[in-house]
Amino acid sequence: MKYNEIIEKIEKFKLDFSYGNVEGIEDDDPFEIHNKQIPYMEKYLDLLFKAEDLNITHDEYLDTDQGIISSHNLYELEELLTNKKKFLENLESSNGRYGLLYSPISRDRSIKMQYKVSNIILLIKNEIKKREQIGDPEKQITLTKKIALLKELGFFDLEKLSGNDSFKAKITQLITGGSIDSISRNLKNYNLPDDKRDYKYSSFQYSEESKKMISKAKSHTREK
Repeated sequence: MKYNEIIEKIEKFKLDFSYGNVEGIEDDDPFEIHNKQIPYMEKYLDLLFKAEDLNITHDEYLDTDQGIISSHNLYELEELLTNKKKFLENLESSNGRYGLLYSPISRDRSIKMQYKVSNIILLIKNEIKKREQIGDPEKQITLTKKIALLKELGFFDLEKLSGNDSFKAKITQLITGGSIDSISRNLKNYNLPDDKRDYKYSSFQYSEESKKMISKAKSHTREK
């Protein structure tokens, strides 16, 4: 069965459950009802693990296959890293009790998933570091650093980019590549105080590095 087909089954179960149409789940105690859902949800989760088209872009892909990770380009790896971190946060915040399409799941199942996702995150981080250390670093620049560089150059202050944030993100995407969602979240962080920022979208942290890149580009130009 394909991934989206299983997701549809989960959504249908949730709908039936919300209207009391699931046989075997009848109880006035909310805690008991919650616990009775767990076996159903974990069966659906097992189906997702076995989906015909499951791949590393899905949250439920938990294989630590270095070959699969190495086959992605730098932009894809950065996007994967952000999404895997987001998924790990969701798992850790509730230990599977809520926040996931297939919540609730047992704490034991959630912790096992947290461990596997953490391993994937570590592999992706190491692969990104390795890519940035080899070859021409200017060709290996990540999406977050490209956004930081554009910010330092004053690109986002251009009059033609004023107004609609979605338009600004779309124009940025034409230049940098990457997903609109990541670009939008990176740009949003520039306008937030430190305690409100989402540190998974870290362009704002590369201001000094961007200045050095600009200075380096200028010095190379002078040499020519």
